[in-house]
Amino acid sequence: MLKVFALALAASVALNAAMVFVGRGSITHVFMLIAAFWLLVILTMAGGVILLFGRRRPILRRIGTGALVAAAVLMSSVVSIPLGSRVNRADIERAKEFCDRLRPELERQKRETGRYPDHPFPDSAGARLPRLLRGIDFYDACENHYTFSFYDPSELFGFVDYDSRNGTWVEWTD
Repeated sequence: MLKVFALALAASVALNAAMVFVGRGSITHVFMLIAAFWLLVILTMAGGVILLFGRRRPILRRIGTGALVAAAVLMSSVVSIPLGSRVNRADIERAKEFCDRLRPELERQKRETGRYPDHPFPDSAGARLPRLLRGIDFYDACENHYTFSFYDPSELFGFVDYDSRNGTWVEWTD
């Protein structure tokens, strides 16, 4: 029994770690939790039925018990919700901090040339972008202002925006 508990605990830790680092508090994380819930329901029902009708056969008891242990492991995935939310919040803060570090250079270029640059960091194009800024056009320059904008993965239609006209970050949610 101790071996089963240790195996279930290891599986639970691995499942939660995968959900936190893959899902990262995103909508994908929510979909993974929904899938885990339905699998939990199926395993619980199957394990219960197998134990109910096969309690006299050792192999069926093992299968039924295994299904219920697997269901318990899936139930532990709720632990990943607050952890994933923290990881997502940290990703958003990293993206904001990166953009905030670009602002002085953008203002300097505006003073020198009279306009904001087309690209936020021409001298450091190889700079390591935060995860939420990779592969997107997060910067937009206009004549008198610029904006930063990126997707908030924790919301279906959530965005985080910065507008240089008012100098504040705004988080839009659905």
